[in-house]
Amino acid sequence: RLCNDAEVPTLHRAVTTADDLRKWMEERNDGTNFINVQAVVLEVFIWQSNAKTRVVTALGWLCRHLGFDWPMNQIEKPKIGRGSSALGMETRQTPAAQPVMVNQLETAMRLAEGAGSGDPTWTALLASWLQTAGCLRLGHIITRSLPVERYVGWVLFFCKKGKQKHNRQGFYWGVPDETSEGWDWATPFLDLYVKTRDSEHGKAMMGCIFRTDDFQFFTPRAVNLITQAAMEEVVDNPQLLGTYSWRRYLATMGLAASLTKAERLALGDWQDKDLIASEAPVTLRYAE
Repeated sequence: RLCNDAEVPTLHRAVTTADDLRKWMEERNDGTNFINVQAVVLEVFIWQSNAKTRVVTALGWLCRHLGFDWPMNQIEKPKIGRGSSALGMETRQTPAAQPVMVNQLETAMRLAEGAGSGDPTWTALLASWLQTAGCLRLGHIITRSLPVERYVGWVLFFCKKGKQKHNRQGFYWGVPDETSEGWDWATPFLDLYVKTRDSEHGKAMMGCIFRTDDFQFFTPRAVNLITQAAMEEVVDNPQLLGTYSWRRYLATMGLAASLTKAERLALGDWQDKDLIASEAPVTLRYAE
């Protein structure tokens, strides 16, 4: 029942942390185990970890749900849930994704796809990557967008309804057909989409981000949780990341590359003469 009720990323964090703790206690070789572990030992384990937030959160979850009587209230814990970026500095807004995180996302997506026999949720990672490459809202990608045509080097999509007044009748957008490390994501994705659309599970103009096993569309929250879990190897506080972290990536890179105002506006679906003339274009609100 617990496995059915808990989110997959939560279970993943708990299993990973429990395994890390087991191996760490075995290396100590002093008789410490899950039953007799002391507060000072747990504290050392937490502070030596490269993923302190994940460890603290998972240890607390294990105590609450599996009955471990670990003295968590006697431990000096690192601050969690705050940070300037997912790499640890202090901030109150959702941090923009950084290049190392995008590289990790691309690697996780490739491994999860597994040549067609991998994780049925790999398309959730693709959704975050499409946000990064297309500078779009996640809600415009999951159920509103569909692939139209593949050209040399890129894929054209159509979003059936935009948020801004000038694109409520829909708009086209495109992204590269390979990741920065050269992985061709478009081939398995387009094969999956066409086969599903033409099957009993599909329909014309259907959205494009769904599970590969039961063909259910992801919610934005599910996409975010799956993507957060993929970031645990490179980010101390993955829970700080939100869907806007990925949408803000290109806008932030645009500022770093000193693009003109018009060029930055053209990164997303905000290309509008009134915005170009504005002193505070929308794109800047998403940039750091």
